[in-house]
Amino acid sequence: MEYLAIGSNMLPEQMNERGLSHTNPRAVIIPNWKFGFAIESRTRPGFGAATITPVEDSERGLFAQGVLYTIPDHHIFKMDEFEGYPTQYFRTRVFVQELHAPDSPLIASVAYVPHPSRQLAQDLTPHPDYAKRIVDGAHGRLTEDYVEQLKHWHQISMREVYGHGGIERL
Repeated sequence: MEYLAIGSNMLPEQMNERGLSHTNPRAVIIPNWKFGFAIESRTRPGFGAATITPVEDSERGLFAQGVLYTIPDHHIFKMDEFEGYPTQYFRTRVFVQELHAPDSPLIASVAYVPHPSRQLAQDLTPHPDYAKRIVDGAHGRLTEDYVEQLKHWHQISMREVYGHGGIERL
């Protein structure tokens, strides 16, 4: 099964810590979806959790990025527990394309997207530790521009929580 990671699961060490077997990691783009923190974290109330949401018609052409893993089919049930399925997130099929092969065919993947009853109109700030894990998972895998956008979220969270931008900590 192809599983799309867009948050801290982009970090292979986290997948290992959670006992989730994974192979064949690939950097991918997610056409016509955008990244944000449009849901409140279950483990850190008041902070945002990573989300992808479909773009509006006026935003067509935008894309998010993530890491695609191959996982054993039965591990999706383990993943459900970590993702808060079905109340926090629900599973859906999302088509992705390999980042470094722009002419490659679309690949069907399983992704977790915000449950409509939990999705917020405005993004929350992620907790600094969580934001750093996302940046670490993206670094060296996703495009430099995208990693810079993720670092920006980390800097905002460091400023809000600790009173500084956290740049020296990345």
